[in-house]
Amino acid sequence: MSFFEPTSRILYDQNFIDAGCPEADYNQDFELDGTVGTWSTNFAIAFVGVVAFVKLGSYGCATASHYINVLMPYFFLAMGISFFVAAIGHIVVTSRSQKQSKAIFEVITSVFFGGSSILLALYGLALVNICMLSHETWKKGIWWTTLTLLTAVGIYAAFEMMAAISFMGMLVYLTTTVLYLVARPKIYVIKALGTLIMLASLVIQIILRTKCGDPAYVDCFKNCPFNNPMEFNHNGLFHVVYLVGIAILFVAEDRNPSVVTDNGVTETSAEKPNEIDSIP
Repeated sequence: MSFFEPTSRILYDQNFIDAGCPEADYNQDFELDGTVGTWSTNFAIAFVGVVAFVKLGSYGCATASHYINVLMPYFFLAMGISFFVAAIGHIVVTSRSQKQSKAIFEVITSVFFGGSSILLALYGLALVNICMLSHETWKKGIWWTTLTLLTAVGIYAAFEMMAAISFMGMLVYLTTTVLYLVARPKIYVIKALGTLIMLASLVIQIILRTKCGDPAYVDCFKNCPFNNPMEFNHNGLFHVVYLVGIAILFVAEDRNPSVVTDNGVTETSAEKPNEIDSIP
């Protein structure tokens, strides 16, 4: 689903024809954004999310005392579920008349996407040794405040303002990028690059939606850089760039987990590089 186009995800409609645009490009039986480029890339992201969850989560089975912090695997799982549900929604919801079905898919997508952002935000805090079990009161305060605020935004966005969930994701990706650079775990530059690309994907979608989305009807999409938005549009590009970002983050975290929990103590890989390297 497109969080920045919550009204309809219309691709071509009667307004397009009324504006003098080619009628041949209008499919009266298919009003919404269900392009192959959109839903197929959604499935690709979901696949990477599940693979990352399984692979990163497998470290927890290696030994009971030394495993990767669970926040990162579950970030990938929640993110993967959100894009999987979105893909199904793009295929199933093909008309503006299916308002209830569309709303259900968008709420589920938003809940899981928001949940993934919260998990990544808490993982970012763990990079600088801020967690729920921190001994310092101020660290606990930051952790609980972050969790409370992001949860509140996520709930509000899911039911009132879909765009807010993407803005929350952008803020989390930016913050996590900065925290990677501050904490400097092993291969932190690659990890920061991954989250930065994820942020860039959302920025790209915002910029192109005015040229390829609903607002572009009035000029027949003449400024849209894609030759055939019916096959691949700005949402498809957003997904492809996002896919690159999460793939980089997954590979980097799989190679050298940034945050590990050892006998209940959470530390970054910068503090225990030798033990991190020994993880199978």
